[in-house]
Parts: sequence; structure tokens; C-alpha cells
Amino acid sequence: GRSRKTPEVVYGEPTGTPEEIAAAEAAASAQGTKVAALKAAKKAGDASATDEAISAEVAILKDLKKTADKLKGVVDKPKGAAPKQKGKGGQAPAKKEKHENAKAKKETGLGLDATIEEDFGAWYSQVVVA
Repeated sequence: GRSRKTPEVVYGEPTGTPEEIAAAEAAASAQGTKVAALKAAKKAGDASATDEAISAEVAILKDLKKTADKLKGVVDKPKGAAPKQKGKGGQAPAKKEKHENAKAKKETGLGLDATIEEDFGAWYSQVVVA
């Protein structure tokens, strides 16, 4: 199953004023609304909402989010779509959190060992199978 747990974002000193940060976030939010509207228009069959147009707007959105993150002082933002390693190894052994959580996990009366809060995907899979 896929893990929905996102790594922590590392913050440094904010480089922008609260006003600049708010303006950058507002711009990103407005662009996000524009992207959502384009996707809805494409689904509705609007010929002007092409994949190229959506991709261009998404690129602008990513740029605005990056700018907002810089102003907020984000030093290290984990990649959400990190490529998964395939093969016998499974997940990368460098994840210390998983090993600690595995020891501390308790099993419920239903035989579930994942919680909604910690790992929704694994919890959902276990609920469906159980």
C-alpha cells in the first residue's frame, strides 16, 4: 500500500514580511482556483481547456507556491512524488521513524495495526480486507 504520511517541512528564517507572505499565498490560492476551474471546464467538454493550457497554469501555480515557500523560509520541502524503489528491498531502510512506530504499534480487536491518523492508506486497506 502507499503511505500517505508526509515528511516534515523544515523552516528557516522567513525572508518575507507577513504581508508579502500573505500576498504570495493569496496569489497561489487564486492560481489554484484557476487550475481547478480549467480542469472542471475540460471535464465538461470545453475545447479551450486543453492539456497544454492546464499544464501551463499548473507550472505557474508551482512557481507561485515555490515563491511563497521561499518567503516563509522553507529550507527543505520533501518531494511528494518521490520515485519509489522497486525490487526486493521494498522501502528504503533509512526511515528510522517507521522502525520506531512498528515497535510502538498496538493491534486493535479487529486485527488492524494502522491508524487513520498515521497511515490512512494502510488503514483503509486493512479495513476493506477485514
